[in-house]
Amino acid sequence: MRSLVDHIIDHFGSGRLSFADAVIALRQGEGAQVGAAATILALQRAIDDRRLPYRIACLLHDAVQASVPASTSSERLPGSRVDAAEIDCLVARLRTLRQSPEFRPAYAEGRIGQVLRNRFVLDAEIGHGGMGVVYRAVDRRRQELDSISPYVAIKLLAPRWVGDRTAMRALEAEARHTQALRHPNIVGVHDFDREGADTFIVMENLVGYSLDVMLLRHLDFAGSALARTNLTHFLAGLAAAHQQGVIHADLKPSNLFICTNGQLKILDFGIAAVLSETSADDAIERAVTPAYASPERLSGQSRSLRDDVYALGCLIHLFLAGRHPFDRVDAVEAMRRGLVPSRIDGLSSDANTIVARALSFDPAVRPVDAREVQAMICFA
Repeated sequence: MRSLVDHIIDHFGSGRLSFADAVIALRQGEGAQVGAAATILALQRAIDDRRLPYRIACLLHDAVQASVPASTSSERLPGSRVDAAEIDCLVARLRTLRQSPEFRPAYAEGRIGQVLRNRFVLDAEIGHGGMGVVYRAVDRRRQELDSISPYVAIKLLAPRWVGDRTAMRALEAEARHTQALRHPNIVGVHDFDREGADTFIVMENLVGYSLDVMLLRHLDFAGSALARTNLTHFLAGLAAAHQQGVIHADLKPSNLFICTNGQLKILDFGIAAVLSETSADDAIERAVTPAYASPERLSGQSRSLRDDVYALGCLIHLFLAGRHPFDRVDAVEAMRRGLVPSRIDGLSSDANTIVARALSFDPAVRPVDAREVQAMICFA
Protein backbone atom coordinates (compact mmCIF):
# COMPACT_ATOMS: atom_id res chain seq x y z
CA MET A 1 0.00 0.00 0.00
CA ARG A 2 1.29 3.43 -0.87
CA SER A 3 2.28 5.69 2.01
CA LEU A 4 1.32 9.27 2.80
CA VAL A 5 4.85 10.31 1.85
CA ASP A 6 4.51 8.68 -1.60
CA HIS A 7 1.31 10.64 -2.23
CA ILE A 8 2.95 13.93 -1.19
CA ILE A 9 5.91 13.30 -3.48
CA ASP A 10 3.65 12.38 -6.39
CA HIS A 11 1.53 15.51 -5.86
CA PHE A 12 4.70 17.61 -5.89
CA GLY A 13 6.08 15.79 -8.96
CA SER A 14 2.86 16.34 -10.89
CA GLY A 15 2.75 20.04 -10.01
CA ARG A 16 -0.22 19.85 -7.63
CA LEU A 17 1.98 20.93 -4.71
CA SER A 18 4.58 23.68 -4.78
CA PHE A 19 8.06 22.95 -3.48
CA ALA A 20 7.44 24.91 -0.28
CA ASP A 21 4.07 23.20 0.34
CA ALA A 22 5.62 19.77 -0.26
CA VAL A 23 8.34 20.56 2.30
CA ILE A 24 5.71 21.59 4.85
CA ALA A 25 3.59 18.49 4.18
CA LEU A 26 6.58 16.15 4.52
CA ARG A 27 7.68 17.83 7.75
CA GLN A 28 4.19 17.49 9.17
CA GLY A 29 4.18 13.84 8.14
CA GLU A 30 7.45 13.20 9.95
CA GLY A 31 6.08 15.05 12.95
CA ALA A 32 3.07 12.69 12.90
CA GLN A 33 5.44 9.73 13.46
CA VAL A 34 5.84 8.87 9.77
CA GLY A 35 9.57 9.16 10.37
CA ALA A 36 12.56 10.41 8.42
CA ALA A 37 13.40 6.87 7.26
CA ALA A 38 10.04 6.62 5.49
CA THR A 39 10.71 9.91 3.70
CA ILE A 40 14.14 8.74 2.55
CA LEU A 41 12.73 5.44 1.29
CA ALA A 42 9.90 7.18 -0.58
CA LEU A 43 12.30 9.65 -2.18
CA GLN A 44 14.58 6.80 -3.23
CA ARG A 45 11.63 4.98 -4.81
CA ALA A 46 10.69 8.18 -6.65
CA ILE A 47 14.26 8.49 -7.99
CA ASP A 48 14.48 4.82 -8.99
CA ASP A 49 11.06 4.90 -10.69
CA ARG A 50 11.97 8.13 -12.52
CA ARG A 51 9.08 9.98 -10.89
CA LEU A 52 11.40 12.65 -9.48
CA PRO A 53 14.77 13.90 -10.75
CA TYR A 54 17.67 12.99 -8.45
CA ARG A 55 18.79 16.59 -7.87
CA ILE A 56 15.30 17.79 -6.95
CA ALA A 57 14.77 14.81 -4.62
CA CYS A 58 18.00 15.72 -2.80
CA LEU A 59 16.95 19.36 -2.47
CA LEU A 60 13.54 18.31 -1.19
CA HIS A 61 15.13 16.02 1.40
CA ASP A 62 17.59 18.73 2.52
CA ALA A 63 14.78 21.27 2.91
CA VAL A 64 12.63 18.83 4.92
CA GLN A 65 15.53 18.13 7.28
CA ALA A 66 16.45 21.82 7.71
CA SER A 67 15.70 23.17 11.16
CA VAL A 68 14.35 26.52 9.93
CA PRO A 69 10.81 27.02 8.60
CA ALA A 70 10.15 25.97 5.01
CA SER A 71 10.96 28.60 2.43
CA THR A 72 8.23 30.34 0.55
CA SER A 73 8.27 29.93 -3.22
CA SER A 74 10.12 33.24 -3.64
CA GLU A 75 12.87 32.68 -1.04
CA ARG A 76 16.14 30.81 -1.34
CA LEU A 77 16.27 27.54 0.57
CA PRO A 78 18.96 27.17 3.25
CA GLY A 79 21.93 25.26 1.87
CA SER A 80 20.46 25.08 -1.64
CA ARG A 81 21.89 26.48 -4.84
CA VAL A 82 18.42 26.58 -6.42
CA ASP A 83 15.52 28.53 -5.00
CA ALA A 84 12.01 27.15 -4.59
CA ALA A 85 10.62 29.25 -7.44
CA GLU A 86 13.18 27.77 -9.85
CA ILE A 87 12.27 24.27 -8.70
CA ASP A 88 8.56 24.98 -9.12
CA CYS A 89 9.24 26.18 -12.68
CA LEU A 90 11.14 23.01 -13.47
CA VAL A 91 8.35 20.85 -12.08
CA ALA A 92 5.82 22.83 -14.10
CA ARG A 93 7.82 22.11 -17.29
CA LEU A 94 7.75 18.43 -16.43
CA ARG A 95 4.00 18.28 -15.89
CA THR A 96 3.18 17.50 -19.50
CA LEU A 97 5.70 14.67 -19.55
CA ARG A 98 4.40 13.35 -16.25
CA GLN A 99 0.98 12.85 -17.83
CA SER A 100 2.39 10.54 -20.51
CA PRO A 101 2.53 6.75 -20.04
CA GLU A 102 6.31 6.92 -19.70
CA PHE A 103 6.03 8.68 -16.34
CA ARG A 104 3.08 7.01 -14.73
CA PRO A 105 3.88 5.47 -11.33
CA ALA A 106 4.61 1.76 -11.51
CA TYR A 107 1.93 0.85 -9.00
CA ALA A 108 -0.94 -1.35 -10.10
CA GLU A 109 -3.91 -0.75 -7.85
CA GLY A 110 -7.10 -2.71 -7.47
CA ARG A 111 -5.69 -6.09 -8.54
CA ILE A 112 -5.77 -7.81 -5.17
CA GLY A 113 -7.95 -10.91 -5.45
CA GLN A 114 -7.45 -11.30 -9.21
CA VAL A 115 -6.80 -14.87 -10.34
CA LEU A 116 -4.26 -15.64 -13.08
CA ARG A 117 -4.46 -18.89 -15.05
CA ASN A 118 -7.19 -20.06 -12.67
CA ARG A 119 -4.34 -20.82 -10.28
CA PHE A 120 -2.57 -17.80 -8.80
CA VAL A 121 -4.63 -15.56 -6.50
CA LEU A 122 -3.02 -12.13 -6.04
CA ASP A 123 -2.89 -11.58 -2.30
CA ALA A 124 -0.80 -8.45 -1.62
CA GLU A 125 1.53 -6.04 -3.41
CA ILE A 126 5.03 -6.59 -2.04
CA GLY A 127 7.22 -4.56 -4.39
CA HIS A 128 7.39 -2.37 -7.46
CA GLY A 129 9.96 -0.90 -9.80
CA GLY A 130 10.24 0.93 -13.08
CA MET A 131 9.02 -2.04 -15.13
CA GLY A 132 7.19 -4.43 -12.85
CA VAL A 133 4.89 -4.85 -9.88
CA VAL A 134 5.45 -7.84 -7.62
CA TYR A 135 2.60 -9.52 -5.75
CA ARG A 136 2.48 -12.27 -3.20
CA ALA A 137 0.04 -14.86 -4.54
CA VAL A 138 -1.56 -18.04 -3.33
CA ASP A 139 -0.75 -20.96 -5.62
CA ARG A 140 -3.93 -23.07 -5.60
CA ARG A 141 -2.02 -26.13 -6.75
CA ARG A 142 0.37 -25.89 -3.80
CA GLN A 143 -2.60 -25.32 -1.54
CA GLU A 144 -4.31 -28.46 -2.81
CA LEU A 145 -1.13 -30.46 -2.20
CA ASP A 146 -0.90 -29.15 1.38
CA SER A 147 2.44 -27.52 0.67
CA ILE A 148 4.31 -26.07 3.65
CA SER A 149 3.77 -22.65 2.06
CA PRO A 150 1.20 -22.03 -0.68
CA TYR A 151 2.72 -18.64 -1.54
CA VAL A 152 4.68 -17.61 -4.62
CA ALA A 153 5.66 -14.19 -5.95
CA ILE A 154 4.17 -12.95 -9.22
CA LYS A 155 5.87 -10.19 -11.18
CA LEU A 156 3.51 -8.45 -13.61
CA LEU A 157 4.51 -5.80 -16.09
CA ALA A 158 3.66 -2.35 -14.76
CA PRO A 159 0.67 -0.64 -16.47
CA ARG A 160 2.77 1.61 -18.68
CA TRP A 161 4.60 -1.44 -20.11
CA VAL A 162 1.57 -3.65 -20.80
CA GLY A 163 1.59 -4.66 -24.46
CA ASP A 164 5.11 -3.36 -25.03
CA ARG A 165 6.97 -6.08 -26.94
CA THR A 166 10.38 -5.00 -25.67
CA ALA A 167 9.18 -5.20 -22.08
CA MET A 168 7.60 -8.60 -22.67
CA ARG A 169 10.84 -9.91 -24.18
CA ALA A 170 12.76 -8.49 -21.23
CA LEU A 171 10.51 -10.24 -18.71
CA GLU A 172 10.77 -13.52 -20.62
CA ALA A 173 14.56 -13.14 -20.75
CA GLU A 174 14.70 -12.46 -17.02
CA ALA A 175 12.86 -15.74 -16.40
CA ARG A 176 15.07 -17.63 -18.85
CA HIS A 177 18.35 -16.22 -17.54
CA THR A 178 17.45 -16.73 -13.90
CA GLN A 179 16.26 -20.29 -14.46
CA ALA A 180 19.53 -21.06 -16.26
CA LEU A 181 21.60 -19.68 -13.38
CA ARG A 182 19.89 -21.68 -10.60
CA HIS A 183 22.01 -20.49 -7.69
CA PRO A 184 21.06 -20.39 -3.98
CA ASN A 185 21.86 -16.66 -3.87
CA ILE A 186 19.75 -15.75 -6.92
CA VAL A 187 15.96 -15.65 -6.60
CA GLY A 188 14.34 -18.77 -8.01
CA VAL A 189 12.06 -18.33 -11.03
CA HIS A 190 9.54 -21.10 -11.70
CA ASP A 191 7.77 -20.02 -14.87
CA PHE A 192 6.97 -17.34 -17.45
CA ASP A 193 3.36 -17.06 -18.60
CA ARG A 194 0.73 -14.84 -20.13
CA GLU A 195 -2.99 -14.35 -19.74
CA GLY A 196 -4.77 -11.79 -21.87
CA ALA A 197 -2.84 -8.55 -21.66
CA ASP A 198 -0.94 -9.70 -18.57
CA THR A 199 2.60 -11.01 -18.93
CA PHE A 200 4.15 -12.35 -15.73
CA ILE A 201 6.77 -14.56 -14.15
CA VAL A 202 6.28 -16.85 -11.16
CA MET A 203 9.04 -16.71 -8.56
CA GLU A 204 9.81 -18.05 -5.12
CA ASN A 205 8.19 -15.98 -2.38
CA LEU A 206 10.81 -14.33 -0.16
CA VAL A 207 10.32 -13.10 3.39
CA GLY A 208 12.67 -10.46 4.76
CA TYR A 209 14.00 -7.04 3.74
CA SER A 210 15.85 -5.55 0.81
CA LEU A 211 19.28 -4.14 1.64
CA ASP A 212 18.13 -0.50 1.61
CA VAL A 213 15.37 -1.25 4.12
CA MET A 214 17.71 -3.33 6.27
CA LEU A 215 20.21 -0.48 6.49
CA LEU A 216 17.49 1.97 7.54
CA ARG A 217 15.72 -0.28 10.04
CA HIS A 218 18.80 -1.83 11.62
CA LEU A 219 21.46 0.81 12.17
CA ASP A 220 23.91 -1.81 13.47
CA PHE A 221 23.67 -3.96 10.32
CA ALA A 222 26.51 -2.41 8.30
CA GLY A 223 29.79 -4.14 9.12
CA SER A 224 28.10 -6.74 11.31
CA ALA A 225 28.64 -10.51 11.06
CA LEU A 226 25.30 -10.78 9.22
CA ALA A 227 26.36 -8.07 6.75
CA ARG A 228 29.64 -9.87 6.06
CA THR A 229 27.77 -13.15 5.54
CA ASN A 230 25.30 -11.50 3.18
CA LEU A 231 28.13 -9.84 1.26
CA THR A 232 29.72 -13.28 0.87
CA HIS A 233 26.39 -14.58 -0.49
CA PHE A 234 26.14 -11.63 -2.87
CA LEU A 235 29.65 -12.20 -4.19
CA ALA A 236 28.92 -15.90 -4.69
CA GLY A 237 25.71 -15.27 -6.64
CA LEU A 238 27.16 -12.52 -8.82
CA ALA A 239 30.37 -14.50 -9.47
CA ALA A 240 28.29 -17.48 -10.60
CA ALA A 241 26.34 -15.27 -13.01
CA HIS A 242 29.49 -13.67 -14.38
CA GLN A 243 31.03 -17.10 -14.87
CA GLN A 244 28.21 -17.77 -17.32
CA GLY A 245 28.59 -14.35 -18.92
CA VAL A 246 25.29 -13.03 -17.55
CA ILE A 247 25.24 -9.32 -16.68
CA HIS A 248 22.73 -7.97 -14.18
CA ALA A 249 23.01 -4.33 -15.35
CA ASP A 250 20.96 -2.79 -12.53
CA LEU A 251 22.54 -3.84 -9.24
CA LYS A 252 21.34 -1.65 -6.38
CA PRO A 253 20.24 -2.10 -2.73
CA SER A 254 16.58 -2.74 -3.59
CA ASN A 255 17.66 -5.67 -5.80
CA LEU A 256 19.45 -7.44 -2.95
CA PHE A 257 17.04 -9.23 -0.62
CA ILE A 258 18.02 -10.51 2.83
CA CYS A 259 15.71 -13.33 3.88
CA THR A 260 14.74 -13.98 7.49
CA ASN A 261 16.84 -17.15 7.42
CA GLY A 262 19.94 -15.02 6.73
CA GLN A 263 20.22 -15.97 3.06
CA LEU A 264 20.74 -13.22 0.49
CA LYS A 265 19.04 -13.37 -2.91
CA ILE A 266 19.82 -11.25 -5.97
CA LEU A 267 16.64 -10.05 -7.69
CA ASP A 268 15.75 -8.85 -11.20
CA PHE A 269 18.43 -10.64 -13.16
CA GLY A 270 18.41 -9.86 -16.85
CA ILE A 271 15.58 -7.34 -17.18
CA ALA A 272 17.72 -4.20 -17.38
CA ALA A 273 20.33 -5.95 -19.51
CA VAL A 274 17.82 -6.97 -22.15
CA LEU A 275 16.34 -3.47 -22.22
CA SER A 276 19.74 -1.98 -22.86
CA GLU A 277 20.35 -4.46 -25.67
CA THR A 278 17.12 -3.88 -27.52
CA SER A 279 15.92 -0.37 -26.75
CA ALA A 280 16.80 3.17 -27.65
CA ASP A 281 18.83 5.50 -25.44
CA ASP A 282 15.82 6.73 -23.46
CA ALA A 283 15.00 3.16 -22.44
CA ILE A 284 18.64 2.58 -21.47
CA GLU A 285 18.45 5.62 -19.21
CA ARG A 286 15.32 4.28 -17.54
CA ALA A 287 16.88 0.86 -17.08
CA VAL A 288 19.74 1.87 -14.79
CA THR A 289 19.93 3.55 -11.39
CA PRO A 290 22.39 6.48 -11.65
CA ALA A 291 24.08 6.13 -8.24
CA TYR A 292 25.17 2.56 -9.05
CA ALA A 293 25.80 2.85 -12.79
CA SER A 294 29.29 3.05 -14.26
CA PRO A 295 30.35 6.17 -16.21
CA GLU A 296 30.25 4.28 -19.49
CA ARG A 297 26.71 3.01 -18.82
CA LEU A 298 25.54 6.53 -18.04
CA SER A 299 26.99 7.72 -21.33
CA GLY A 300 25.11 4.99 -23.25
CA GLN A 301 28.05 2.74 -24.11
CA SER A 302 27.67 -1.02 -24.57
CA ARG A 303 27.20 -2.94 -21.35
CA SER A 304 29.85 -5.25 -19.91
CA LEU A 305 30.62 -7.28 -16.80
CA ARG A 306 32.68 -4.33 -15.56
CA ASP A 307 29.44 -2.31 -15.21
CA ASP A 308 28.32 -4.80 -12.56
CA VAL A 309 31.78 -4.59 -10.96
CA TYR A 310 31.37 -0.82 -10.47
CA ALA A 311 28.00 -1.35 -8.77
CA LEU A 312 29.55 -4.15 -6.70
CA GLY A 313 32.16 -1.72 -5.39
CA CYS A 314 29.41 0.69 -4.32
CA LEU A 315 27.45 -2.08 -2.62
CA ILE A 316 30.48 -3.42 -0.75
CA HIS A 317 30.73 0.02 0.87
CA LEU A 318 27.05 -0.19 1.86
CA PHE A 319 27.44 -3.66 3.40
CA LEU A 320 30.58 -2.84 5.36
CA ALA A 321 30.51 0.92 5.95
CA GLY A 322 26.79 1.67 5.68
CA ARG A 323 27.15 4.40 3.06
CA HIS A 324 27.59 4.89 -0.65
CA PRO A 325 31.27 5.60 -1.49
CA PHE A 326 30.35 8.85 -3.27
CA ASP A 327 27.29 9.77 -1.17
CA ARG A 328 24.98 8.66 -4.02
CA VAL A 329 26.58 11.07 -6.49
CA ASP A 330 26.53 9.41 -9.90
CA ALA A 331 29.82 8.28 -11.45
CA VAL A 332 30.02 11.03 -14.09
CA GLU A 333 29.57 13.76 -11.48
CA ALA A 334 31.89 12.00 -9.01
CA MET A 335 34.55 11.81 -11.73
CA ARG A 336 34.08 15.52 -12.54
CA ARG A 337 34.55 16.40 -8.87
CA GLY A 338 37.56 14.09 -8.48
CA LEU A 339 35.95 12.19 -5.61
CA VAL A 340 37.91 9.32 -4.06
CA PRO A 341 36.26 6.61 -1.92
CA SER A 342 37.56 6.13 1.60
CA ARG A 343 39.12 2.88 2.77
CA ILE A 344 36.89 0.42 4.59
CA ASP A 345 37.79 -0.44 8.17
CA GLY A 346 38.23 -4.15 8.81
CA LEU A 347 39.25 -5.02 5.25
CA SER A 348 42.79 -6.09 4.42
CA SER A 349 44.99 -3.86 2.31
CA ASP A 350 44.58 -6.17 -0.68
CA ALA A 351 40.79 -6.23 -0.25
CA ASN A 352 40.64 -2.43 -0.03
CA THR A 353 42.74 -2.21 -3.17
CA ILE A 354 40.39 -4.47 -5.14
CA VAL A 355 37.36 -2.44 -3.97
CA ALA A 356 39.07 0.80 -5.01
CA ARG A 357 39.80 -0.73 -8.42
CA ALA A 358 36.15 -1.80 -8.73
CA LEU A 359 35.17 1.84 -8.24
CA SER A 360 37.59 3.19 -10.83
CA PHE A 361 36.01 5.49 -13.39
CA ASP A 362 38.26 3.83 -15.98
CA PRO A 363 36.75 0.43 -16.90
CA ALA A 364 40.19 -0.92 -17.88
CA VAL A 365 41.34 -0.54 -14.25
CA ARG A 366 38.38 -2.46 -12.82
CA PRO A 367 38.50 -6.23 -12.19
CA VAL A 368 37.21 -8.14 -15.20
CA ASP A 369 34.29 -9.64 -13.26
CA ALA A 370 32.92 -10.41 -9.80
CA ARG A 371 35.01 -13.57 -9.50
CA GLU A 372 38.19 -11.51 -9.27
CA VAL A 373 36.68 -9.43 -6.46
CA GLN A 374 35.32 -12.51 -4.68
CA ALA A 375 38.79 -14.09 -4.62
CA MET A 376 40.20 -11.12 -2.71
CA ILE A 377 37.44 -10.62 -0.11
CA CYS A 378 37.06 -13.21 2.60
CA PHE A 379 36.14 -13.01 6.27
CA ALA A 380 37.59 -15.21 8.99
